[in-house]
Formats: sequence, structure tokens, C-alpha cells
Amino acid sequence: MSFYRHHQGSTFLGYLISMIIMTSLILTAQNAFYYLGFPPYVAVLILWLSLIGSMINIPLTIVESETVEYVRVPIRFFGITYVLPVRTEPRRALVAINFGGAILPAIISLALLISKPVSILYAVPGVIVASVIINRFARIIPGIGIAVPFLIPPVVSALLALILTFNDLSLAPLVAYTIGVFGSLIGADLMNLKKTPQMGAPIVSIGGAGTFDGVFLSGAFAVALIAMI
Repeated sequence: MSFYRHHQGSTFLGYLISMIIMTSLILTAQNAFYYLGFPPYVAVLILWLSLIGSMINIPLTIVESETVEYVRVPIRFFGITYVLPVRTEPRRALVAINFGGAILPAIISLALLISKPVSILYAVPGVIVASVIINRFARIIPGIGIAVPFLIPPVVSALLALILTFNDLSLAPLVAYTIGVFGSLIGADLMNLKKTPQMGAPIVSIGGAGTFDGVFLSGAFAVALIAMI
């Protein structure tokens, strides 16, 4: 899954803005994990594992795309090279799961739920509702994959967590993170896997969203929103 992004030009100002945004994202995520009860060194470790893990895609299967790849076939005849008319070949897309964007946040969410089993009663309905809402906003970006507007997953997750845990707000951060992670994974990625042939992308990564993973940030920002209330 990816988030809609504004692409800056190759200028010093563009790079500076990108660095500022990246720094703010990292600090926000670190504070979110600290708010979830993780010691500072564990929060930093999780951040680094997520950053490094976002570059690791574990292959699952290969599906044939509906798009075609155009191939020009050169033929030499008496020392002269001719290019025959274009022929088409079906493209294949690799479906993979991202370690930093799917596996790691899922493990963290499950660990949090196990630490406070009562939170499962709030998280499960929240994940179901969030998955449906996020799926409605998910869009296919040809050649890239599935994209979701940046604020939708964390805002939806935070609001659902506050509503569901109104009688015990101490569980809100944990529930918000779980909803943000699983709601994004299910709503944006898993519910759209059947559309993989339409994407035309060489690789479709569950939980993948470039340099700093989108699912990871969905949970972290949901917690950050809770902390600000």
C-alpha cells in the first residue's frame, strides 16, 4: 500500500522539505511507541527495524497481469538490422509481503493485544469497520499499486479507538495502533489483491509503501492523534 504523495522537484528546497518531513515522521513514530509503553531504546529499535525491513519484500506468488509488455524484435538480414513489428507478451507481477510494513507491525500489534487480552474485544470490531472505510478510499495507481490518502487510516483508527474504548480510555492507544495496522493491511492491501492483474506493476507488496512504510505510520499516527487529545 502507498500513500498519495506530492513529488518535489530535484532542488535543494525539495530535498530540505523531504528531510524535514522524514524527521518529523520518525520523531512522531518514536513518541507513539513510547506512549504505547515501550522503553525509548525499544522504540528506536522498532523504528530502525521498520526502516530496514521496508526494503525487504518476501515473495509469495506470481500472477499474470492484464497489461502487456511491448517488445521490439531486431532481425539481421545481409548485414542490415531490421526491427520487426512490435509483439506483445503478458506481464507477470510478483506478489510479496513487506517485512517492515506488514510482518513487523502485525507482530507488534499481536504482542500488544496479548499483553492486554481485554483490548481484543475493542480492536476486532474496530479493524472490521476501519477495513471497510479504508477500502472505500483505496485507489489503483497503474504501474505502482494501491494508494490511500495519507490522513484517512490514522484519523479513522483514532476516532474508532476513542469511540470503542470510551469506558476505558487507557486502552485507546493500543486499540488505535492495532486498528491502524490491521485496518490498513486488510482494507488497502488484502481486500484489493484480486485487482493485482489490473495494476500493471512488476511487484505488488503487501504493506509496502516506499522508504517509510505506510501501514507502520498508520498505527503510529493513530496513537499520536490519541496522545494529543
